[in-house]
Amino acid sequence: MNPAALNLRVAQLQFEIDNDKEKVVESAISEVKGKDETSLLLPLAVHFKDNESWGVDAGGPMKEFFSRLFEELFNVEKHSIFKKLKDSPSCTTLWFNKDDKDLDKLRSVGKLFALMFYNKVIVTMPFPLLVYKKLLETR
Repeated sequence: MNPAALNLRVAQLQFEIDNDKEKVVESAISEVKGKDETSLLLPLAVHFKDNESWGVDAGGPMKEFFSRLFEELFNVEKHSIFKKLKDSPSCTTLWFNKDDKDLDKLRSVGKLFALMFYNKVIVTMPFPLLVYKKLLETR
């Protein structure tokens, strides 16, 4: 059988993120931008551009990808999606920045959050308890 045909079939059976470690946020957003929900429900395969290996991993590359991605996204000096809850250097709790009006970027970041949750990856998130209660639909 033709190896190219095999690669085509594999690509249809998983959602692949080909990520650049140097531009993790921009690279991740471009990977999910415009993707439909069905493709995001496929098994996730993460590949870093400086690494030759591919495949659905047992958590290594996927965990590293989401950790790097959200660490970078939560950096309020570089990205405007989130802001500190209090204007204090010691404050580490974040909230959503209402001044960020780039809806395509926000939609893509939402897809990345969903991908992380769907693939059961745990990353520390500096949100107030209210966000977690809302996610769990508790009062």
